[in-house]
Amino acid sequence: MNESKQIMDLIDLVSQVNVKKMHHRSAPDTERAAAHKVAQTLRGRRLETLQALSQLPAGGTGDKIAQAAGLSVLSIRPRLTELQEMDLIKDTGRRAKNQWQNNEIIWQLTEAGEKICIYHSKKSKECQTRSES
Repeated sequence: MNESKQIMDLIDLVSQVNVKKMHHRSAPDTERAAAHKVAQTLRGRRLETLQALSQLPAGGTGDKIAQAAGLSVLSIRPRLTELQEMDLIKDTGRRAKNQWQNNEIIWQLTEAGEKICIYHSKKSKECQTRSES
């Protein structure tokens, strides 16, 4: 498989959201509506999480990634689990204390996660160049 196709497959993976996993089986209409609303933002949050982690060369905890992204750690931590399940980030095996003195995993991008960041970084620069012209 060529590099471009592989990157597009990874982008598709990040974009996939299983809304049924986001609410209970017999959920009321309000819970289902909330799940659908949140699902629309997940792709962006996943990409922001990857990009923030790419700014931390030694890897980062959920707290550090949230700080780098300028987002709440409550938005970031669930994305870390999703990204790990997609093999876009990995547990380094190292731990660091958070503000409550609890150990947190130090996460690192996988090769696939790095490819997505590089792709989006190039796209972002292309968009900037076009808008400045």
